[in-house]
Amino acid sequence: MDFNKIRQSTDAKLAGRVDALRAGEDVAALESFAKAYLGMFLDIDDDVAPPARVALLANEPFASAVLDGFTAVLDRADIPTPADIGRALAEDRLLAIGYVVLAGVERRASEEPERVLELPDGVLGAALCFHFANAPTQLHPWATALIRRRPDLAAPALHAFWAEQLSTTVEHLPGLSQVLRDDGARAVLQENLLPLLRAWRGCRHHVLRSLLTAAMRHGDHGELLEAARAALAEGDLELRKRADWMATAFLLAPEEFGPVLADYAGRSREKILRLLDFIVPALREGEADLPAAWLAQLLRLAAPIFRRNETSTGGLDAVSTQVLWLFDRLGDDSSDAAVQAVAELRKVRVMRIYRDVLEQVAARQAAARGDASPT
Repeated sequence: MDFNKIRQSTDAKLAGRVDALRAGEDVAALESFAKAYLGMFLDIDDDVAPPARVALLANEPFASAVLDGFTAVLDRADIPTPADIGRALAEDRLLAIGYVVLAGVERRASEEPERVLELPDGVLGAALCFHFANAPTQLHPWATALIRRRPDLAAPALHAFWAEQLSTTVEHLPGLSQVLRDDGARAVLQENLLPLLRAWRGCRHHVLRSLLTAAMRHGDHGELLEAARAALAEGDLELRKRADWMATAFLLAPEEFGPVLADYAGRSREKILRLLDFIVPALREGEADLPAAWLAQLLRLAAPIFRRNETSTGGLDAVSTQVLWLFDRLGDDSSDAAVQAVAELRKVRVMRIYRDVLEQVAARQAAARGDASPT
């Protein structure tokens, strides 16, 4: 790329527009410079400092005016709201001012990194949404800091941003996967997970599972149970989604949904496998617990369907490992209820394929209780 020719062309195009650039008024002209500043031009090496990237594209006084314009745009009264940004994305539009706002915040961060979060709330909310909408693959440390340190601002901004897109997407909400992976985003997730679960009925089944898993970890379990009841009341819920909602409801209210789950699962391998894939990780991670009687019921459903199977490379397959983990979990409990649950399982004819496992579980319980032998 011949930057000398580019600068000559740029100078000619920008003649007489220095003041408008410096004041942040000429967004159309600032957009391409903002992309360069943010490192979005493949022809400009990433090792080149952001201000120098602008200098490659324009001579003085234009280069300085552009840099000043990035900062000045943050004072504009017409910066789009999170809802505006989300609505534009729903219409397959990216707002040009977004790149300029991001460049302005990045420039402020380079000058006063500790004071970036002191920018007006409207600017920060828009910048966070522009970060996910216009430059989702870029690393902006201030965006992570905003989510973690200002959840009071980030949560409603992302809610408004995402809400505008729910009717037009089934899988991707910009920024959602990043927030779900961020251990420091708990407060933001607490405010957004239940609204998403209630409103985004059309999302893919794997997205629903991610939301439910996060809600088990971060959300209010009472509200989540109400959402599960409402979802399960829908007649046209696809199998994979119904299984995940059923698993959620069972974990949160086993007395209410234990019998329902048994009727729902029947002897269907597909349904039981889906239930196990949700329930076992939730129990492993401590996001839920099950009384011994209901843990035994789950084993009564799953164990006869999924026998111990060894893979061609040795060891148990994933489903067998899950089933055995449930037996082990039951063996960790030596309460009267757990001992009784194991005793009942040992009487069930179809559980004989796991007789040796049940004997080991009973022996562990007896040892923990100081009994001479299991009942």
